[in-house]
Amino acid sequence: MKISKNQLAKMFDQTLIKPTATRDQVIRLCEEAERYNFGCVCVNSVCVSLAVQLLRGTNVKVSSTIGFPYGSTLPEVKAFESKRILKKGAQEIDMVMNI
Repeated sequence: MKISKNQLAKMFDQTLIKPTATRDQVIRLCEEAERYNFGCVCVNSVCVSLAVQLLRGTNVKVSSTIGFPYGSTLPEVKAFESKRILKKGAQEIDMVMNI
């Protein structure tokens, strides 16, 4: 089965989850994701609102991490954070399990 470049690009997530990520870096991340038609951007929860605003009207989804980086937060905390980022407009969640 042959897939197009566009179909392949939709399979990629553009990610910026470092704790020192700046507003300008999030903006650049979203611009690149839109330009290359990636499927999703994944940002820290504090950046979700900005990413949602920047990608409104595009086909790029917004995702955020929960329990990153170690997954060692309480399940109740993960549930609370998940609800908050969904309320802010995230369409996907990447939850780190407690190993």
